[in-house]
Parts: sequence; C-alpha cells; structure tokens
Amino acid sequence: MIERLERQYALRILLLLHEHGAFEGLGELVRALGVKSHAGASKALTVLADLGLVKMNPHEGFPFRVRIEFTELGQKVAEKLKEIEELLREEK
Repeated sequence: MIERLERQYALRILLLLHEHGAFEGLGELVRALGVKSHAGASKALTVLADLGLVKMNPHEGFPFRVRIEFTELGQKVAEKLKEIEELLREEK
C-alpha cells in the first residue's frame, strides 16, 4: 500500500496540507507545489483520496472548485511524515 504514496507529488501534497491547511481548489494546490501542470497533482490526489487520506468537497456555485482537506487518517499520516522530514533535516 505504501508504494501508492510514491506517486508523483503525493508525499509533498500531504506535507503541504499539514503546513498550510485545506486548499480551496486544485489551482491553489498546484501553485503551492510550484509546478505548472495540474495532471500530476490531480492523479496524486486521486490516489490520496482512494487511500482515505484526503477528501475533496465540491463548492457550490461557479466557478466549480473543490476544497482539498485531510481525513482524520490523512492528518495522522502527515504528522508522521513531518516527523520523518524533521529527522532528516537534523542529520544534515
């Protein structure tokens, strides 16, 4: 199952959500990732949603957007990822 997190941007998205909080649409997330294409981020979000780590709640009205946020499990996983990132930084 962890191999699914190897999907491009999946781990970065979890860390960004941990640091930033929910995103109000894919465009906002893509800008935070610092990439130009929505495709990789969209595919990673699909994987994260399938794993039950994020949920995407549609906004009402126009333009259509989705709020991207953690599930309870996603929050726990992201906290562990943050710990790993901090350990790696300490060792440098």
